[in-house]
This record gives sequence, C-alpha cells and structure tokens, in this order.
Amino acid sequence: MLSRLQWVRDCTSWLAGACTGRPPPRCECGHLIDDEGAIPKAGLSRAQRDDVETVARGGGVQIAGQVSQRVLGYGFTFAAFRILDPLFYGLYRQVSQILAIGAQLGLAGYNYAAMRWVARARAAGDHGGVRGAARVGLTCAGIASALVAGAIFFAAHPIAAIFGDNASEIDDLAFLLRVGVLYVPLFATMQVLRYCTQGYKTMVPSVIAGNIVQPAARFVLGVAVLGAGYLLWEVPRRDLLVASVVTLMISVALGMITAGWYLRRMLAMEERVAAPMTEFGAMTRFALPQAGSSLLGIQSIGLGILVLG
Repeated sequence: MLSRLQWVRDCTSWLAGACTGRPPPRCECGHLIDDEGAIPKAGLSRAQRDDVETVARGGGVQIAGQVSQRVLGYGFTFAAFRILDPLFYGLYRQVSQILAIGAQLGLAGYNYAAMRWVARARAAGDHGGVRGAARVGLTCAGIASALVAGAIFFAAHPIAAIFGDNASEIDDLAFLLRVGVLYVPLFATMQVLRYCTQGYKTMVPSVIAGNIVQPAARFVLGVAVLGAGYLLWEVPRRDLLVASVVTLMISVALGMITAGWYLRRMLAMEERVAAPMTEFGAMTRFALPQAGSSLLGIQSIGLGILVLG
C-alpha cells in the first residue's frame, strides 16, 4: 500500500513538472523532493541533511585533531624526557599543570558563554549580538585571567612550597611559574576565540588552532630548542627547562593568533559593522557554573601529576 501511494506521488510530481516545463527536483540519491524541501523516503529536510553533514564533518576533524595532539604531545614528551633528566622534566610537568589550572580559573566559563551567545545571536539574525558576545567573552576572560596571572606571579613561592620537596626545588618552581605566567591569559584568550568559531556550526577552526597549531608549535619549537641547546651548544639543563616553558607560552600565543584569524574571517560583513550588543550579566550568570564544572575534571587539569609530584 505504501509503495503504491509513493508511486502515485511520484507520478503526480512528474506530471506537474511536465506541465510547467521543469523537471521535478531530486536529491543526490535520486528521490523526489517536494515543495517544502523534504525527501519523503529519507525523512529529512534539506536543512536537516546539511546539519547532519556538518556534524559528521566536524566530528571527523575533531578526531583527527585529537589524534594529532596526542601524537605531537607524546613526541615532545619523549624528546624532553630524554634531554632533560627526570627531575627537570618533572618540574616542567608541574609548572605546566599549575598554569593549566590557573588558565581554567582565568577562563571563568566565558568560553562556553561566548559559544552559546554567538550561536544564539546568529540563529536570530542579531549581528550586533554576535560581536557583543565575542566582546563580553574576551573582555571578562581577559580580566579574570589577568587577575589569576597576577596572583600566581606574586604568590609563586607559596604555591611552589606546596609542591616542592626541598628549598632548591621550591625556588626553581617559583621562578618557572613567574616565567610562564603569561600562559594563563594567552590560553584563556585562545579558548574564547576558539569557542566563538564553534558558534558558526563548525569545528574546523577550533581544532586547527587548539589541536594542531598549538601542539605542533610546541613540538617543533620545543624539540628544536632542546636539541640545539643540548647537542650543539651544550646549554645547562636548567636553562633548557626555562626555554621549554617559554616555548610553551609561544605555542599558545600562536594558537591564539590562529583562532583570532579564523574568527575574523568568519565574521559576516553585517556582523563586522554592527554595533555590539553586550549582555554582561546574563553571560556571567551562565559562565560561572560552567567554570566550576570544568574544574571538576581531574584528568583534564592533570591533578594527579601535582598530587604525585
């Protein structure tokens, strides 16, 4: 019965096309498409199919980015552990995890708020809302991350005393925290920019900036500096440790620049010229609970490394 009804519907569509002189529209798989853009046999509209393709493409890109991030991270770990002795590499890991936790605090959840408000403004055709959401996210995350960075800089020695085993290690850890403190605002800014691009229903710019450019820059710069310093110039390991922290900051800065470049390209002309419509209160109320949930991820912040030393 269903096939007979489908046959009648196809014939009706064919006759309508013959009378108007236009062939009936068909999808890529050959099914007839009705006036509302629905594909009867597939049960999906054209917009729904586009959304499915976007999600599938974004998922594939995200998997590729995560694989590349893992591989590059393991490569840097292998080289750094071989060149730096276990003590100095352990200090590097502690510093990087303390700064990562500080960056999560500095984000204050505004990356999630920016993504939600950008997507909502674009869906409503509110061009000023898109600019306003990005501005609120960048401004608030910048202020919060600057405060966290200042706290780490001035309280570096008390923080190091919590994790250091002796006076020499505490001094080294405090010095490295002060050297790498700019990681906190750089990472927070990069994350907000990345999540703003996700509001355009694509994962590609975010993955390229955060999962490819940043780890690739850390791998290339870090391995090059460590290899040249150790093999060619015989630089002391303590100085190589400082250089590794500096290359970590540079890699995040490159990821931030990449994310900002992509967001600038993705802005429509109407969004660029529209007056920004900001919602500081609403975005803050949404952001702060998200910040708390991010800090509950023990694996994401590497808390085990700090506990075990």
